[in-house]
Amino acid sequence: IQKRKIDMNVERKYRPEDRGQILFHLPKVKKIKAANGLKIWFVKKTELPVIQISLICSAGSKFDDADKKGLSYLTSMMVDEGAGEFNALELDDEFESMGTILKISADHDSMFLNMLSLTENFNRSLELYSKVILEPRFEESDFIREQKKLIDKITQLSDEPSYLASTVFEKILYQDLPYSFPTVGYNSHISSFKNEDVKSFYSKHFVPSNCNLVVVGNIEEAELLDRINNLFSDWKERKVKTANEIMPKKEKFKLYLVDKQDAPQSEIRIGHISGPRNSKDFYAKVLLNTILGGQFSSRINLNLREDKGYTYGANSSFGYNKTSGYFSVSTSVQSENTAPAVSEILKELSGIKTGILPEELDFAKSYLVKRFPSLFETYSQIASHLSATILYSLPDDYYDNYISNIESTSLKEVTNAAKNNIFPEELVVLIVGDKKLLYNDLEKLLSVKINELSAAGELLD
Repeated sequence: IQKRKIDMNVERKYRPEDRGQILFHLPKVKKIKAANGLKIWFVKKTELPVIQISLICSAGSKFDDADKKGLSYLTSMMVDEGAGEFNALELDDEFESMGTILKISADHDSMFLNMLSLTENFNRSLELYSKVILEPRFEESDFIREQKKLIDKITQLSDEPSYLASTVFEKILYQDLPYSFPTVGYNSHISSFKNEDVKSFYSKHFVPSNCNLVVVGNIEEAELLDRINNLFSDWKERKVKTANEIMPKKEKFKLYLVDKQDAPQSEIRIGHISGPRNSKDFYAKVLLNTILGGQFSSRINLNLREDKGYTYGANSSFGYNKTSGYFSVSTSVQSENTAPAVSEILKELSGIKTGILPEELDFAKSYLVKRFPSLFETYSQIASHLSATILYSLPDDYYDNYISNIESTSLKEVTNAAKNNIFPEELVVLIVGDKKLLYNDLEKLLSVKINELSAAGELLD
């Protein structure tokens, strides 16, 4: 291996020169359709002899029935536990022998079947992949094993303050709407599931019209379409039940506390319901959040980490699902620093509404523009971003125009975004920590009622 020569005479106290404007174009996306109606999003990439394929199905946890929270997630665990003539171990060995990676996951909106294959093994890998989709075995023994694994997983997660904070926070924000429940579900529900529940869920949601297929890699379009038509010809259309989308309501400022006895740290979540992904001020919100808490040098992180020393890191974000979204600030601090940290976050949220400096905006734009190409380095990254395009119904040229849209956003637009999207009077403040160490300080500092919640997010008397 030839080693790169390092110029020892470079003067490193000076910043490297700017090499000019970054030009970035996502490889051309071709939309095609299989004979059975399955929509395919294809990007030809020839740099590497690999192919990434992702089936995105509208079968996330928001489709779980009221008494079956966790069914989507358990189904995602079961899909690749044997298919066609192969049991679970045999199927895993078949993929492994070719170096093919199959990963299945689920979130609130969708289930994802992701496969990465060498081009030379793609035909065989795709054949197995089609069996996973069309012929999952759903054996009773596999169901019992995966059901127990999920119950154990939730039991472990329920002891983690960060998990409790995030799940309870969403439950407060979404007020028993489908997005308020954890994707993994509840053990009280999962323990009552039958294998037939998994089979029924899969049958209801896995139809061509309810899915999109993203393919990125070293293969010709005609060859890809021919292979898919041959392997998926038996995948027939059926009527699919759609989710009942209800927009969450905004609330007035409230403080919540989940007691985690003897916890040395507190998990803090602060935020409120926000607008959907397709809002007109999206780019202004991206820049706003970058300045506020979206990068290491953001206001919130510099305050809590660098200035006060309360935490290793604090961040903010605008998170989105298919129909709505929310703004949040997240961090963890030592128990004695909880009330002061909450106070500083509230100050930053009020402060961002009073004005943004031009140099802050310039730095945020530079950060976003220069990191953008790195988000598309791997075939898996490209497939992931195309998945977001599908979920949020973004325009075809969204990524091609991202940099120019960021650069053209004005200071006034970002300032208005702060005024129109950060609402201190509507904040939910959630703390997961040791009540006996926190209660008096929080009550004294914020001068509001503390609403105590159980670990499941239920209001305690």
